[in-house]
Amino acid sequence: MCIIDIGTNYGADLKYYPKGLDIHCFEPNPILCEYIKINHPNRRLHIHNVAVSDYVGRSIFIVTGK
Repeated sequence: MCIIDIGTNYGADLKYYPKGLDIHCFEPNPILCEYIKINHPNRRLHIHNVAVSDYVGRSIFIVTGK
């Protein structure tokens, strides 16, 4: 069994998921993907640096600020 977390952001919800499960995190912001990796080292995370949509195609994603 696994959990799919779409729009993981900072990973605040990860603490509510049972340990021992694979968690697939979908987060388009590369800075937040690194944050998730660093701050949740003991979880079975599969971090996908992509956005999820009902539209097939490509788009420009702009990250501003820190």
